[in-house]
Amino acid sequence: MLVGLAVLALAFYFARLGELRTLNWLLSTLLPYVVFALIVVFQSEIRHALANLGTRVSFGRSSNSAGDVYDDIVLAANLFAQNQTGALIVIERDIGLRTYIESGVPLDARLSYDLLATLFRPSAPLHDGAVIVQRDRIAAAACFLPLSMNPVLSTQMGTRHRAGIGVTEETDAVAVVVSEETGAISLAVKGNIERDLTVERLRERLSQLLRRYAPAPTLPMPVEENMIEDEPPSSQFPACPPARFEPSSPRRRLMPSLFKRIFVQNLGLKVISLLLAIGLWLVVARSPVAEVVLNVPIVFERVPDKLEMQSTNATEAQIRVRGPERLVRRLRSSDVSAHVDLSAVVPGSHTFDLTPGNVHVPSTLEVVQINPARVTVMMERSQ
Repeated sequence: MLVGLAVLALAFYFARLGELRTLNWLLSTLLPYVVFALIVVFQSEIRHALANLGTRVSFGRSSNSAGDVYDDIVLAANLFAQNQTGALIVIERDIGLRTYIESGVPLDARLSYDLLATLFRPSAPLHDGAVIVQRDRIAAAACFLPLSMNPVLSTQMGTRHRAGIGVTEETDAVAVVVSEETGAISLAVKGNIERDLTVERLRERLSQLLRRYAPAPTLPMPVEENMIEDEPPSSQFPACPPARFEPSSPRRRLMPSLFKRIFVQNLGLKVISLLLAIGLWLVVARSPVAEVVLNVPIVFERVPDKLEMQSTNATEAQIRVRGPERLVRRLRSSDVSAHVDLSAVVPGSHTFDLTPGNVHVPSTLEVVQINPARVTVMMERSQ
């Protein structure tokens, strides 16, 4: 895409430099619509940028709440891995997930280990699909997510893993996936997936991604089959008290992270985009418009054989030219010429209209007035 834009910019530049009037007119006509085309092509990136811009105003508050959610998620993931229960938990960060939340069943319930364990029970009506977490609340369950179409992904990955990767390709969310076949825990971030994580490693990664430190929680013991048969349904999943977070200074650690995210991440693409924007600005931007009046001699050309011009009412014309000020100031009379074609005349008096088509000026300038507007010549046979 960037290469294509660079080619168009170079084509526009050389069209003006080489005075290719047709190509110059075509590019000048289409150029205003390029802005709308860029908006359509880069709509996803623009949406992400606007979402990030809106959330940076309150980054301090959102950082605290984002770091308080993963403890119960780690406990639940450990339970699902022990029981080989399939689960998909998506944690919202800066970019909103309202589109995916609306595809599921809204809950708006406080996040807890017990609720997650209940939602992903195989017999529960909401166990299919994803659970989306917003800060310290479960926004919705049984949500539909876009499947990743990345051909590099292993063919052994099922729908649950591809959905977890797909949502992280389009947003900055974090997806925790537990395999129903093997009980392996995976973590998807930015379109990449980390597989076969231990519970301790999962907790470390969530701590890094959500920018918060918390002490390691006490993991629950696996649920035995006889416990499920003898005890009532409410006690099938052991409750675990939420861990207490040690005080930290998120603002101190957030500023370097924010600086790195804005200026360091994807530095190559940012530099290319900046250079491209500067190039387009230099090509498209025009200096203030100015006008100048020049006295230009009228050139009578292509006089037929055996005919000569006896007289004319004007040998010079005043040409008013408009264009960018930097070009108008350097314009000289020798750069402009007015031509009258006498190839079709016969002996007698003839009147010709002087139009911008009869005046040759640089392609970036425009002829706005010609005086006189008509030229009369008297032709006679040569002796």
